[in-house]
Amino acid sequence: MKGDSRSRLGDARAENDKLLNSAFIQTEEYRVLLQHGSGYVVVGRRGTGKSALFCELRNALRHGGGSWVVSLEPDGSEVAPIHAIVRRLSARENYHAMQEVAQTLCRYMVLMEVACDALLRLPAAVARIEAGEKRILQDHSTSWKQAGSTPFERLYGIVAPFLNTITEPGLLLGELNRSLKYHKVLDITKQLLASSDRTYTILADRLDEGFEPGTLGVAFINGIVSAATDLSTVIPALRPTVFIRDNIFRSIQDQDSNYTRNIEGRVMRLHWDETNLLRLVARRMKIAFKWRVQASTLRRPT
Repeated sequence: MKGDSRSRLGDARAENDKLLNSAFIQTEEYRVLLQHGSGYVVVGRRGTGKSALFCELRNALRHGGGSWVVSLEPDGSEVAPIHAIVRRLSARENYHAMQEVAQTLCRYMVLMEVACDALLRLPAAVARIEAGEKRILQDHSTSWKQAGSTPFERLYGIVAPFLNTITEPGLLLGELNRSLKYHKVLDITKQLLASSDRTYTILADRLDEGFEPGTLGVAFINGIVSAATDLSTVIPALRPTVFIRDNIFRSIQDQDSNYTRNIEGRVMRLHWDETNLLRLVARRMKIAFKWRVQASTLRRPT
């Protein structure tokens, strides 16, 4: 056989795996997330299928009709500038200060992604809100979408101009919150979503792209986790699911004194058991090599 036959069994990265849809194994974890999908932090080592689960869950929810999806899947070039902003806005160079800033920024990012989407999907609800509130939401939505092509690019585009206005980090974060009208946008978005029986699933993966193996990197990822779970308590229609690597999760446990209160009861751990691993390999080999199992070969000899 010419070439490397191993490549026919798929790619190591789910984003590039052409066999993902046809060879995906619907595990118990997948079924739980698809049916309930509320407030989970999905933890697994590299190779346990986090990104594959993310991709399949996103596609199934988008086509299933029961939930709208907002996905966060940055690459390293998008994350690094946000890291720099978090460090600049932190009043102190410690974990909790940086985690608080990251949580504030990412909470606004998730809210604006949902608000912009709801503005388009719920025109009847938009027509019912007060004219001034409608104008606020439309203006913020326009500014947000013009700031970049992805959620993290938009966040950088909105926040970066503030860095040159005030040098004191504490004042800068306060001025940022005031200018962005976070609480006002939150209230308007809650009104819109209250008029619909649909939910929003927030899916976040690849958060370790551009990951810095230190205090800032861990604080940033925990900020995203905390932001998503915080918003879901204020807006019940939001259902966040965040995928992170096991080593990063353990770092959060070590550095976050509020870990138990924030996310401990929401953790889902991924692992391969022998049965599912055998099913996965067999299905990929069958598809890749176009094998067909004849019924006669399955009969026991008499």
